[in-house]
Amino acid sequence: DQSSIITILVGQDVDEEISKEVTDLVTKKFSDLDFDIRRGNQPLYSFLVGVE
Repeated sequence: DQSSIITILVGQDVDEEISKEVTDLVTKKFSDLDFDIRRGNQPLYSFLVGVE
């Protein structure tokens, strides 16, 4: 099985500039995958990543 959807939740400590940089980087590097990137505002982790 191949993964095709990556969900990234952005934590409360990540500002919009860094969030945009990460979004641009991963969507360019892995252009064959679908991304769902949203602000999760979790307090402990900067990013949470789920792979489906």
